[in-house]
Amino acid sequence: MNQTEQDHLQQMLAACMAKVRANPGDFNTFKVIARIFWKLGKTDSAIGMYRQLETQTPLDPELPQLAKEFGVAPAVSTEPVTAISLVRTKKFEQLKRLFDLEPELFRHDRALIQELLRTADPAEHVDLVGDIVGEYLDEHLLDDAVQKALLQFETEHFKFFTPLCTRADTHFRPRDFKVSCIVSTYASAEFIETCLQDLVAQTIFLQMEIILIDACSPQNELELARPFLEKYDNIRYYRTPKRIGIYPAWTMGCLLASAPYVTPFSANDRLLPNAYEKLVRTLEQNPQATLVYGDSYLTDLPHQNIGTHSPSPAYNGSLLWPEITFGWIMVNCGVGPQPMWRSSSHKTIGLFDRRYKATGDQDFFLRHARQNGLKHLEDFTGMAWITADSLSGKPSAHAETLNIQLKHFKATLDVIPAEAAAEIKPIFRERFNQIVTFLQQVGEVKLAQQIHSHHYPFLV
Repeated sequence: MNQTEQDHLQQMLAACMAKVRANPGDFNTFKVIARIFWKLGKTDSAIGMYRQLETQTPLDPELPQLAKEFGVAPAVSTEPVTAISLVRTKKFEQLKRLFDLEPELFRHDRALIQELLRTADPAEHVDLVGDIVGEYLDEHLLDDAVQKALLQFETEHFKFFTPLCTRADTHFRPRDFKVSCIVSTYASAEFIETCLQDLVAQTIFLQMEIILIDACSPQNELELARPFLEKYDNIRYYRTPKRIGIYPAWTMGCLLASAPYVTPFSANDRLLPNAYEKLVRTLEQNPQATLVYGDSYLTDLPHQNIGTHSPSPAYNGSLLWPEITFGWIMVNCGVGPQPMWRSSSHKTIGLFDRRYKATGDQDFFLRHARQNGLKHLEDFTGMAWITADSLSGKPSAHAETLNIQLKHFKATLDVIPAEAAAEIKPIFRERFNQIVTFLQQVGEVKLAQQIHSHHYPFLV
């Protein structure tokens, strides 16, 4: 295929993407997109699109031809597809009506949760399912079967969602990378160039793939990133068709990652040039570890350079972490802004909980700690900018953190000594009272009431 033909296909793809973003039910255009992906050599995207069409429009007479073109086997069922689709849809609608009437039933009924996951549509119902199943797992955190079913559901969702994203990385060349770095950006234009400069400056940059998730930002991150996209062939750029939160964006990045090690990087933080080399070495030297983390400098000012920065008075200007245990992290927020983990750990740890807005990484770290998977690198890896405007600084983040830590504490009650539980519970009781009082003082009365009704019966 010559450059003119490739340019023409890219133009067609952009036009088709615009059509399906405006009308997600335009399945004829989905078929056109699948064929364009195939012609451009994006075989995984083409097959993923075909599988989604197979689910959404199983009786489409063109599907057998499409399967033949892509060399895939059509899904086989012993029942008529129409009957299966109708039964699943009807059952899901019944479950949704039941949830609207009696939501408490779903917090403890495993059979209802499994039926919900089986009948819901990953393309349409991911947020609803995330909320309902998340509430169940808050009370039954160790239910591995439901955890794995939710992981599969999220995976199926992004098989549908990712092809709807606009790509801007025609120079990207897949190969065997060592690290997949996820950068989620929304209204971060003032930081994106420095962020990419820090990544390009990494001593193992050529062994990295950078996965940029533009969460439908209103700013011009793409134009600022374009010189990097044109110069380097290890940067991927996805612009989502609608705004998504940081944890769905990180989940999407984790599912796209091809390397054995994964790390997120906040656009407004800074990295030391050898940060990822050191974190990789720590993982390689500690095979029992699933996640490693280093220490971080802190500043209250943006656009600072490490070494000449203005240190924050908070924590004496740096986060010097201990060797974190599950017991410690259950009552403290830990690990810091530059973690790195094994991509294989998602099979047992899971992905990020999409319900959380600000401190969902704390839940993710706790899941690693539960399996004794944390390892501290006693060295600095970068710098974090502390700002009151951050999501983690908002009042709702305090409630979120309490919810996360308490669900992990409740899940340990059957395995930790009674005297340990008796020591920890008063800590949470005091923190609960402080947070509820604080939320009331800042006008978050409804949130305070939710926290009170959810946790008061357990803590009294």
